[in-house]
Amino acid sequence: MTQPAPLLAEELYAVLACLSGAIAPTTAGLLLPGAAITRAELDDASDREAAVAALVKDTVAMGLTDRVASLASVIADELLSNAIFAGPIDGAGVHFRAKDPRDRGRALTGRDRVELAWASDARYLAIAVEDQWGSLDLGALGPSLAAGVRGTVSEDAGGMGLSLVHACAQRLHVAVEPGASTRAIALIELRHRATELARTGSVHLHGGRR
Repeated sequence: MTQPAPLLAEELYAVLACLSGAIAPTTAGLLLPGAAITRAELDDASDREAAVAALVKDTVAMGLTDRVASLASVIADELLSNAIFAGPIDGAGVHFRAKDPRDRGRALTGRDRVELAWASDARYLAIAVEDQWGSLDLGALGPSLAAGVRGTVSEDAGGMGLSLVHACAQRLHVAVEPGASTRAIALIELRHRATELARTGSVHLHGGRR
């Protein structure tokens, strides 16, 4: 069975630099130079659907398969939902937007700003989302993703969205700068059939706890 090669140590350093915002994904080695990056900053929580639709439309224009378009849609929607609803916290550290209706509009200004970006170099389709809160607890995320692989994660335990992203992507990179930003990049492998890929993708977490 053919499987994607793991990231080399030097590539991980490049990914870290990319996730920290120091350099672009193409420069970091996540994607080959020349891959055009499309960015969409959401002005309102209700823009999520339109942003995901724009990504899917672009995958079709790239000539990617319906399967890739479907995976991209799920990944982008979950990452955006996480950023918009799970990112904000109050002074006590409570995620006060977590129970907000997903179909309700809300202006995304200041720290609520969220950006979706994507690009492809024919090896991978990279999908990235950034928020300005940096509230994701990486210490809890690892066990949550492991529970998702086992199929034991519960909605009340949190992490449902990222567990789904993990299931859809071959590589998931998450970097947290506590109190400042959370950046996630999911990579969908384009060179292999689904049956040739490992059932569980790799996860790379960067940063610290609040």
